[in-house]
Amino acid sequence: MFFLYKSLKELEEDYEYIINCLVNIKQNEIITEKQFNDYYKLLSKKEDIENQIKLKQQKGKLTVAVDFDGVINKYKGWNGENDLSVPQSGVKYFLEELNKEYSVIIFTVRDTENVKKWLKKYGLDKYVIHVTDMKPKAIAYIDDRAITYKGNYSEVLKELEEFKTWWEK
Repeated sequence: MFFLYKSLKELEEDYEYIINCLVNIKQNEIITEKQFNDYYKLLSKKEDIENQIKLKQQKGKLTVAVDFDGVINKYKGWNGENDLSVPQSGVKYFLEELNKEYSVIIFTVRDTENVKKWLKKYGLDKYVIHVTDMKPKAIAYIDDRAITYKGNYSEVLKELEEFKTWWEK
């Protein structure tokens, strides 16, 4: 659930307030059931505000969509939903640089919540405004399984016949 705020400053003030409330609840030696429930409601609000802050900071930037498997992580073929491997060498720098001029959306066939947790684990979530399993609107798509159409269908068919990802070569 997103809240409508007038400014980035108001979002940041609410975020700070929620963080303080979470810290106060955590410091209690004995937590009541109400405090326990409040804690998880505050965590949800914290995430909503983080998303709003990201969106406000990205306003006006064009979007680039980046594939997860084989571009962000060291994908070497499907080994199950929970095998997300490790980040590609240099991916943090790549995302930092992209983020200077573009809003970055990660697209994947995987469970998006798993990918979000993975991004957070490796400190890459701050460079990404959204993770989706749908093709997002973007000015460009960065993918390890792409063939670019250059006006000639015969060339596309030939490239498709010979296609291998960079990590399969």
